[in-house]
Amino acid sequence: ATGGTWNVYDGTSATVTCSYFITNTIVPAISWSFNGIAVNATINNSTLGESYYEISSASASDAGDYNCSVSYNNLISSEDTATLSVVSLSVSTDNVLVFSGTDSS
Repeated sequence: ATGGTWNVYDGTSATVTCSYFITNTIVPAISWSFNGIAVNATINNSTLGESYYEISSASASDAGDYNCSVSYNNLISSEDTATLSVVSLSVSTDNVLVFSGTDSS
C-alpha cells in the first residue's frame, strides 16, 4: 500500500511502502507513525530508497492511518499517509437456513 485507502482481510499480511530518492551526499531520515504514534519500520537505503511497515497477520487493531515522513537535513520534504481497513472474513450465521433430512435416491 502506498497512500490512499487499502482493504486487507483479517489474518492476512499487509505491507505499507514508502519510496524516496537519496543522493550520494544526503541520506534522508525516515519516520513512521500509526494513528499519530511513532512506530519502527524496515528501511532500505539504496539508489531508490524504500521503507516498509509490515503486518504479518492483520487484525482490527491494525486498521488506521500509517504515515511516512521523509526529511533531508531536518526538513520534512515528503509525507504520505495510507489508510488501512481490515475486513473480517468471518461469516455471519444470521438468516441462514439449514436443511436436514435424508437422501431419497
